[in-house]
This record gives sequence, structure tokens and C-alpha cells, in this order.
Amino acid sequence: MWHDYDYALLYLVPRVAAGERVCVGVALHSRTARYVAARTRLDAERARRVCPAGFDVALAGRFLAAFEAVAAGGAEAGPIGLLPPSERFHWLTAPRSTVFQPGAVRAGRTRDAAATFEALCGEAWGHVS
Repeated sequence: MWHDYDYALLYLVPRVAAGERVCVGVALHSRTARYVAARTRLDAERARRVCPAGFDVALAGRFLAAFEAVAAGGAEAGPIGLLPPSERFHWLTAPRSTVFQPGAVRAGRTRDAAATFEALCGEAWGHVS
């Protein structure tokens, strides 16, 4: 059975004016497959190199852990974690003007949402634009 899905990449944007961004996460949602997931990866050394002095890598790590927790759902993620999967995904991908910004939401079709998510994560970690 084919399933439609939406996904977005999450970027670390250290200097908005410079247009630099580093991919640090992936979120995917498929309503028909009943699947929502997010995974993040922050290379602390790289973050220290590209971010302004004083960038708090530990705080950034806590934000990214919360990003994953919201996708997983549950009370541990606070009130947002109790929302239905589609609403959690839309919260994760809502435009922001912070140091972490989601990219455009893109769509696709798959027979296996989990495998597609793994493939997207594999492609994302080398992505810089």
C-alpha cells in the first residue's frame, strides 16, 4: 500500500544575514501510515566554528532533544506532545525566525514510511546550503 508523506529538514542558522545554514534534523509525517518521527544531529565542533561567539551548544542540544520528543509524542514533551501526530508535525515545521529554522515542507509517496525516514536522515547529514 502506498502512503503519502510530508517531511522537512531542520536547519541551524547561525547568521541569518550571511545565508548560511547547516542541516541538523529531519521530521517526517505520514497520516495514512500513522507515522511521525524526527531525528536531530548537532556536531558540536562544527557549531562552535560556524556560530557566533557565546553560542550555547548545550542549550542547542536540549532544544533538539525537545524537537525529537515532540515528534514522539507523550506527556514528557509537554502540552504539544499530547496533540495528534499531524498537529505535532505542523508545530515542528512552523516557520520560525530563531537559530533553528525548518526548511520547506515537501511531499512524497512511499510504501514504507520508516525506511523513507531513515533514507532522508542519511541524505541530510551532509547537506549544507
